[in-house]
Amino acid sequence: MSDFEIKNEVVILSNEIFLQQALNGGKNSIPEADANNNLNRNKISKYDELIKYAKTLLEQNKDIKSSLCAALKSASNDLTEIAKIVAATLIPLAIGNNTSIQLDSYIFAGISVVVFNAGINTLCNEKKENNNE
Repeated sequence: MSDFEIKNEVVILSNEIFLQQALNGGKNSIPEADANNNLNRNKISKYDELIKYAKTLLEQNKDIKSSLCAALKSASNDLTEIAKIVAATLIPLAIGNNTSIQLDSYIFAGISVVVFNAGINTLCNEKKENNNE
């Protein structure tokens, strides 16, 4: 898959995940993994589990969060825009030496929804507040 295809897939999946959350709390199953998807479907099989995983990933990996916050600082709180920026930021990290994130559209989409739900300012200002203590 090209970067462009991954970015488009992340936008579509972000909207799908957000709608699943809104309609039924994310209890529906995620479609089975295909050859292009590395996410362990035995561990994460439902949308709400994906969101929990994405939140944990952001909490535990400060490099990922700081990279995202730097990229999102001029973005509006629009899910499509956030998804495009998240994908553009995380693809190089996943391809590079950073083993803390997989090249997986579902993970990127889950992170996009977490950022959207929290709000960019809220998510990114947590880091600043913690540094001031």
